Amino acid sequence: MFEYVALAFALFIFDALPLKVAESTALFFADQYYRFNKRRRLIAQANIKRSGIASEPKDIDRIARDSFRNFGLVAVESLKFQKYITADNWRERVEVDVGQDVLDILANDKQGIVLVSAHLGNWEVAGKILSFLKPVSAIARKMNNPYANKIMDERNKGNRVKLIPKHGAGALTFLREIRRGNALTLLVDQHARSGGVMVDFFGIPASTYPTPAFLHLRTKAPLIFGYCVRTGPMRYKVAAVDLSHLPVTGDRDGDVNIIITALNMELEKAVRQNPGQYLWAHRRWRDQSNG
Repeated sequence: MFEYVALAFALFIFDALPLKVAESTALFFADQYYRFNKRRRLIAQANIKRSGIASEPKDIDRIARDSFRNFGLVAVESLKFQKYITADNWRERVEVDVGQDVLDILANDKQGIVLVSAHLGNWEVAGKILSFLKPVSAIARKMNNPYANKIMDERNKGNRVKLIPKHGAGALTFLREIRRGNALTLLVDQHARSGGVMVDFFGIPASTYPTPAFLHLRTKAPLIFGYCVRTGPMRYKVAAVDLSHLPVTGDRDGDVNIIITALNMELEKAVRQNPGQYLWAHRRWRDQSNG
């Protein structure tokens, strides 16, 4: 119950704060977290250096710090979203960098899609923006406290984002959401442990979730890679590309490798363009010794 009260109070305070004040507060705490959490700071710095995006210590430090700050802004923007962005005005605040082929797919109410994204920009806002075009089924980890879950569910009422528990949902659940014409969204840039396939990420083998490839091959639903980056206060750029026409051979393992490699390549390009908005503090390559 304490967690419920604390969360309700925190949400009340952030809802009442002006946007600039809420952002400044989030950035302050992000800076402190970056300063005092040595383990996560070193992981982020090591990842940036290993990716080849930066090599000079001052550049690595700047990108890593920006990454922590981005995470703070993700929380604020997700809480403030409905106040600033609606189904009526979202095109005024969101730049859409999407081909006509993807727009046609999104406009088809009966066509389900597999939409792959990552912890880049604001992934929470991305799903809410997408829901203005098509119902979204998002894989999410529920909070341990059921009362806290109830609060977040209440805040999400009225939008077209359906949260599917990360643990307990199986392939049949995913298939059902796609067949309903929904956009099944998957974040696939985390270490996949033993259940992943080894595919290069920034030229380095990384255990990667094969789920998007399996679902695309099984359902023939369009496979789209997309992301949402911040361009200003409560302003964003959404980009997406259709990867449905990759040259598959019929050999499942080989096709999965082709698809996941293409997804990682698209993610790499997006991260290189927005390195400070990527979540670097995760141990993507688990042969690392820094934690």
